[in-house]
Amino acid sequence: MDDDSDTGGSPDVIVGCTDCNSTYPAQRAGDGFRPIGTDGTCDCGNDEFEPIDAD
Repeated sequence: MDDDSDTGGSPDVIVGCTDCNSTYPAQRAGDGFRPIGTDGTCDCGNDEFEPIDAD
């Protein structure tokens, strides 16, 4: 398997969908986030995510 896969890798942050608040393990990608195991979008179709504060 190639290390540049669009759906795999190790997570470095937990993110929440800015539309429906679903959470995903994710990797930082450029100026945003890429949820692991998805095509880059939430199940609701949104593609914007924000980090979840671990406090």
